[in-house]
Amino acid sequence: SATFVSPALTKILGYTPDEFINNPKRWSEAIHNDDRERVFTQRQSALDNIEDDFCIEYRMWHKDGKTLRWLEDRARINRGTAGHAMTIYGVMTDITERKQAESLATRLGHIFEDSWSEVYVFDAVSLYFIDVSKGARRNLGYSMDELKQLTPLDLEPYFTHEQFEALLGPLRRGEKHQVTFETEHQCKDGRCYPVEVRLQLSNAETPPVFIAIIQDISERKHYISDLEHKALHDGLTNLPNRLF
Repeated sequence: SATFVSPALTKILGYTPDEFINNPKRWSEAIHNDDRERVFTQRQSALDNIEDDFCIEYRMWHKDGKTLRWLEDRARINRGTAGHAMTIYGVMTDITERKQAESLATRLGHIFEDSWSEVYVFDAVSLYFIDVSKGARRNLGYSMDELKQLTPLDLEPYFTHEQFEALLGPLRRGEKHQVTFETEHQCKDGRCYPVEVRLQLSNAETPPVFIAIIQDISERKHYISDLEHKALHDGLTNLPNRLF
């Protein structure tokens, strides 16, 4: 049972120190059901294995019964001469915001990987790829390790370094928020396919990165080519018509 609880805990869980000290079961009751067994198991393991320190992350209900808080419980075990645990000193830290950020990052990571569009992130200075979505890797035939050794210029055979830097210039200078253009991407096997590129600069990262969202426009190009052919050729003979 608890013999001392810092008043600061009230700010985190809404309970007064006396509510935990006078009711030894309240602490375990406040732990989320899905975490309770794990917490007790880890704590008992630390006691049984003669560990002096342990750290557990788990969720606890606020006194209002509606709000969950993530806590990091760092504890030190004070043992007697025979090695038996005499006292446990613990420091609780509210890590709810960190856990929420990690959860958001995980969700965004899944969205990034599962996007129908090809998504590329590359260093704003060296231009080397930092991350490339699964769809892009599948279309190009490269692994992530291989792509990290490449830059966009390795995928775009029709751009020189100077031409590509000219496209990036307005983004670097803050003159434009986004640059859109069409080009072709060259796969690992040499095959090329047409793409539409939407390119942005993110200064929120350190160092800054470019983010390219790319759409395979092969079907669009085929459709336009088919329309142009039908407009300039006879539908029955397929010979050039008078407009041609």
